[in-house]
Amino acid sequence: MEQVSLLALDGRHLVACRFGPYQQARRDLLRGQADLILRDDAVHLYATIEVPDVPTTNVEDFLGVDLGIVNIATDSDATVCTGEGVEQQRRIFSHRRRNLQRRQTRSAKRKLQSLRRKQARFQRDSNHCISKALVRTAKDTTRGLAVENLQGIRERVSVRRRQRARHANWAFAQLSAFVQYKAAGVGVPVVLDDPRYTSETCLACGHVDRANRPSRERFECIVCAFAGPADAVAPCVISARARAAVIRPNVEPTGRQGSGVGTCVRNSSCKPPALAGGS
Repeated sequence: MEQVSLLALDGRHLVACRFGPYQQARRDLLRGQADLILRDDAVHLYATIEVPDVPTTNVEDFLGVDLGIVNIATDSDATVCTGEGVEQQRRIFSHRRRNLQRRQTRSAKRKLQSLRRKQARFQRDSNHCISKALVRTAKDTTRGLAVENLQGIRERVSVRRRQRARHANWAFAQLSAFVQYKAAGVGVPVVLDDPRYTSETCLACGHVDRANRPSRERFECIVCAFAGPADAVAPCVISARARAAVIRPNVEPTGRQGSGVGTCVRNSSCKPPALAGGS
């Protein structure tokens, strides 16, 4: 058990403090003052650490990451991180909170207090696991990460009433922040890509059209008949845009046909063999 010195109105006090293994290994990086936070009848000490800069690795390829609600993250290697577990937990906690709020008893209120932030902790843990896996894959394959920049998407997109709770529960900003700081810690470069037209752009010819998406699950180009699962095509388009911006910096990595996506894909190995079959 360690001790910390806290300044109170009547002077300084030595208070016992418990450090976890993660915090114990980084005690030599502590810098500046700390904040004392009271949460759920427990006192936490929020301290700032100064991590040395890690040189960013020079890369020529990127692991594209498409973010979504049904599938939280899908990368250009066809690895899918489904959101079924997060949605199931959201439904369970929503149902339990609604039933407890109707009772209005002391025991129900105590139970509501114990349920506080459990859903958020579960979702945060899921985002930590997903971001770690993405950064590890990029690091092991000497690639950068290209992630959709979804800032402001809630103001741009409207959903049906039945989908509002699930849409509001979508923690895409948290996942993106986790990816960025974990990647910076190991020197993996991160590119934030404009999400416009990623699901409507053909990998083979670069044609962009809303008609390329006959359904949410299916992509089929109306020009060259290139077809495949929509969630697998979009991250490859994101990867191609980021790679084009690195190889040819003067090329705008987003936009309609003529942005260089089609050319970049034809000269690379981004096009998955499993998606090559047209109809």
